[in-house]
Amino acid sequence: PWGLPGAMDNFAALHSGWQQRLSKERKAVKVHLQAYYPPRAAAEIQARKVPPQLTGPEVAQAALRRMYRASSTPGMAAQRAGTAGAPLVQPPYSTTAPVARA
Repeated sequence: PWGLPGAMDNFAALHSGWQQRLSKERKAVKVHLQAYYPPRAAAEIQARKVPPQLTGPEVAQAALRRMYRASSTPGMAAQRAGTAGAPLVQPPYSTTAPVARA
């Protein structure tokens, strides 16, 4: 059917046929497993092999968590706490200036 002109004109019909074929194959596998394997083994064989993918809201939540997980410098935390006169302390990974000690 792929070599004929206009064979892909009705994509919905082709997709529907494909879904019916997959459904029949799944049913045939299920019947076979129930006939030749014990229930526990059949359930294990039919189980998903990979974990389910994240949904859209879960991906958005993960992105927000990553964004807000970034830590601020201790000096900014001291200013927020109301101790604006406290000396600013450089984070240990900074090599621009020596660390100020109180």
